[in-house]
Amino acid sequence: MRIRMLSHPGVIGRSEFYRFASLTNAVSSGLLPAGRHLNVILVGEKKMALLNRKYKKRRGPAEILTFSYPDDNEFSERDSTLLGEIVLCWRSLCKGASYRSVSYELYMIRLVVHGIFHLLGYSHSNDVSAEEMEEAEMNCLLSFFEREDVEKLFV
Repeated sequence: MRIRMLSHPGVIGRSEFYRFASLTNAVSSGLLPAGRHLNVILVGEKKMALLNRKYKKRRGPAEILTFSYPDDNEFSERDSTLLGEIVLCWRSLCKGASYRSVSYELYMIRLVVHGIFHLLGYSHSNDVSAEEMEEAEMNCLLSFFEREDVEKLFV
């Protein structure tokens, strides 16, 4: 697999996370550069809040954090095929899905796709780049989900 789904036993949402793994891989696999893979890691709220505070200087658990491991970094000896890691928090993800009135599966996959586009160099730091990133994400998701559901993600 080009995407490894990882979590510790006892993490809330673990069974759903793994149940959605096949579709997550199908949607995402065509996006990854040849010979590269990534880890998608499910963590609890406390761990996500800790990571969010440490790396983003923000309070509380985020839905997603993305960590890039380029070819020329200090970790290259460990696993040069690892593009990066996407960390998800189930409870935060569920709140986002409910807010948008979409399934947890669709929202989780959308977050993974969003993280992958960040790893590929996309950004939403300004209106133009945000629009490009959103269009790329939407086009990817429309191959697997209904337009009316996908559009709810970008409101």
